[in-house]
Amino acid sequence: STSSLLDSIERRTRLSQKAYNSDCLPVLRLLAEFVQMLPASESHHHAQPGGLWIHMLEVADAALAFRAGLELPRGVGTEDRKRLEHRCTYMVFIGALLHDVGKPVADLRVTVFPDDPRLGKPWAALAGPMEVGQYYRVEFAPKDEREYQLHQRLPAILAQRFVPEHTIKWLGDEPQLLGELFKYLSSEDAPQSFLPDIVRQADAASVKRNLASGPRTRFATAKVVPLIERLMQGLRRMLAQGGLLPLNKPGAVGWVYDGAVWFVCARLADEIRDYLAQHESAEGIPSAAKNDRIFDEFQDYGACESNPDGSGAVWKIEVELEVGWKSPPLTVLKFPLVKLFGADQSTWPSPIVGSLKVLGSASKAAAANVVVVPAQTSEQGTGAAPQLTQPAAVSNASPG
Repeated sequence: STSSLLDSIERRTRLSQKAYNSDCLPVLRLLAEFVQMLPASESHHHAQPGGLWIHMLEVADAALAFRAGLELPRGVGTEDRKRLEHRCTYMVFIGALLHDVGKPVADLRVTVFPDDPRLGKPWAALAGPMEVGQYYRVEFAPKDEREYQLHQRLPAILAQRFVPEHTIKWLGDEPQLLGELFKYLSSEDAPQSFLPDIVRQADAASVKRNLASGPRTRFATAKVVPLIERLMQGLRRMLAQGGLLPLNKPGAVGWVYDGAVWFVCARLADEIRDYLAQHESAEGIPSAAKNDRIFDEFQDYGACESNPDGSGAVWKIEVELEVGWKSPPLTVLKFPLVKLFGADQSTWPSPIVGSLKVLGSASKAAAANVVVVPAQTSEQGTGAAPQLTQPAAVSNASPG
């Protein structure tokens, strides 16, 4: 919840209560008022109402956790490091919180309805926050109209709206650190700065967490269907229709074993791509040269199990059936049956009559290449979170 994130952020800053209330709390209050219940994306991570606020807090919390394990700033002595400790921590706090603050201006089209619900007007985000209690509608700018460069520059412009003047002056006592912060917020190159790596790692951690276990709610105005939904729906339909993805026989696409279906990587990607192109559209589906993107999509959303040896989503196996057939080494993705067929085990396909052996590590590059398994004539059987300020009501914000 946002309340637990806020508590964690406060602890990780290691500031006194007085300093936190003076320097951090005003930033959080103003930022919550500004982003309201806006999403962080249209169909990717944190696309639900309030997603941008949650993402900002998650990134700040993770960034502060990473910062705790680092000696900052780099290249200075122990005394200077101790003297600058809280300034470096505050830089991480601000850099992480504001990394995506430009999204409401550059990526979204927000219409506010101050009085008459029939008469809306565009929200000018640069002019200030929406009034609390107003209804508003969120729409997403077409991708070719999104101003990504503006999105990158806006954090530096908006920072002075959120960060107290006395705090900026305090940071300004160390001009190099203040300069590093504003270079980062402006997306300028700062090769010696510690901020980009910390915030990048924290951002990736927040995105990964949300994709794997976050809600799938999206704004009703979102037009883009997430790639993972298209892939999983296509895969489930192909399995339901039978025959499109042969299982449990020599030359099959997959084998059922140990509560999972083990699909040959490249063959699965090619079959799903062809199916979606035939029944929907090939638009937005990675090409055969980018099969690894499909593997990543399955892994990032927790649809398939990661290999504990560090090979990501890819496993390497050999299959041996009692009918006397043995596969060559195969690179596969491991999908738990419950992810594909639901919790009712009576709908699950039967496991193979034979064995499946997990081999050594497998690379994603190898998995992207098609492995042709020679077929035999004999066959095996087929088998709502607390906010710092009251957000304005969201109009047209229902699950996508």
